[in-house]
Formats: sequence, C-alpha cells, structure tokens
Amino acid sequence: LPIYSKAPAVAAVYDWTGPYIGTNLGYSWGSGSTTGTQTIGSAVAAVTTVAPMSGRADVNGFIGGGQLGYNWQRGAWVFGLEGDIQFSNERGSGDVCTGSCPTGYVFTRDYKLDWFGTARGRVGFLPAERILLYATGGLAYGNASGSSWTLPMNIGTWSSLKAGWTVGAGVEAALGY
Repeated sequence: LPIYSKAPAVAAVYDWTGPYIGTNLGYSWGSGSTTGTQTIGSAVAAVTTVAPMSGRADVNGFIGGGQLGYNWQRGAWVFGLEGDIQFSNERGSGDVCTGSCPTGYVFTRDYKLDWFGTARGRVGFLPAERILLYATGGLAYGNASGSSWTLPMNIGTWSSLKAGWTVGAGVEAALGY
C-alpha cells in the first residue's frame, strides 16, 4: 500500500506591489517672515526714500489631507511613486517695521499657509518580509497668503504659490494581508 501524507502548509509571502491610499491629520509649527525694502514717498514733497523692512511671526495650526501611491516590489527592493495634498489652518500675525526700528513705521502682517503637497519617488529595502525601510524625495509645492494692515485700514493682501523640494526617510510595517 502506498503511504500518503499531507503536503506541508505554504506560508503566504507578502507582496508590496500595488496601489495604496491614506489620510492624515496633524499639527504644525512654523514661521513667516518679511524682509526687503520699501519705497516711502510723499506726493506733496516729491521725495522718496528706500527703507529696510523686516518682521517675523509664528505660524501654527492643524493640517490634514491624503496621499495615494503605487509600489513595485522586485526581490527585497520596493520602488514607488506617491503624491499628497494637505489643507491647513496654519496662521500667525506679527509686526513689520519699515525704516529705523523701533521708531520706524510699523504695520501688522497676517500670514497663512493655505495648502501644500508633494509629488515624490521612493525606494525601499525589505530587511524582513513585512518591514520596509525607505527614502523619498521630489517636488514640494504650496500656497501662502496674508494681509497687511495698520489701524484703521487694510494696506493690502497677497497670495503666493511656491515650489521647492522635499526629502525624507521612514519605516513602514505591513500589519494586515
């Protein structure tokens, strides 16, 4: 008679390839600054001067948003692309001094980070099947806005779309299957 035995169970191997989506919520601390020069003139006297201008404010608030990406696993290496967008209520106010401070002309500037995001590539290594060590980097962009005022009037508003770069590193763990 032949002897039959049950085949051993094969453990499932986790694969990092595929799309992912997520959300996040946090708090951010930062600062806004104003530096440069301002032309001060008088229509009556037909005299203008250029004065230095400087000011700073803490800009803090909650942020939240989402991210999506796609990973490709090749052996112990993982390659991916990821994008995110964050909405922000980061705000702050500070005094800006024009001329010889503290006796120069002082006005208040409100700073606000409206939103920001990134578009990044990433590369990771798997020291264990469900642990990913990775580095990431790419484009960072966002919009800041604000207003300047002195009692009793608003001097003006501004909005600025900025772009730059970002780099980072992290660890991820696959908890489910």
